[in-house]
Amino acid sequence: MAKTVSKHTPRVTWVLPKVARERVAAVLGSIGHAERWIIRELPHIRRQVVDSYPSDEPHDWFWRDPLPPINWVESSTAYNKVAAKVSAEDPMITFTTITVYFCLAWEDIAARIPANSMAATAATVAPPPSSKKEWFAKAKQQHPRRPGEGASDYADRLMPILEAALGEKAWSKDNLVRRLYDPDE
Repeated sequence: MAKTVSKHTPRVTWVLPKVARERVAAVLGSIGHAERWIIRELPHIRRQVVDSYPSDEPHDWFWRDPLPPINWVESSTAYNKVAAKVSAEDPMITFTTITVYFCLAWEDIAARIPANSMAATAATVAPPPSSKKEWFAKAKQQHPRRPGEGASDYADRLMPILEAALGEKAWSKDNLVRRLYDPDE
């Protein structure tokens, strides 16, 4: 009996880079971490061109790595093409900025997101100590500041852990950043 091969190909969910960034930030705890993670993982993530300007310019550079900087707001990237016209009477150099608007395959991103999601991280802190200050001291000990991590990014990473452990919003982000600098906390 012959085996039948399924012709069904899995559907790809294409998302704009800004949407992917928000979803990854929900897992990693901050926008900054999400952007750096996506850029680092980009060679392993399928990309699809949605539009380009000027539309008649080739965008073969888009498929090479590293990709030029991503404009997260517009979900695009740009490349400056330099062309030189050499003639004896009128030498000229032209610059053309090629902008490509693109999407990323969400399945590729989701498969690569670290297993230590914020939900799993929050579970390591529960049950909460009796006071917010005690919890904060314990959370700083269990989740130390990473090398090169700014106070704002560290606060962004601690905030969801705090909320999950306490079941409420304990402090505003500004207050949490201030508490990071308090010597007695």
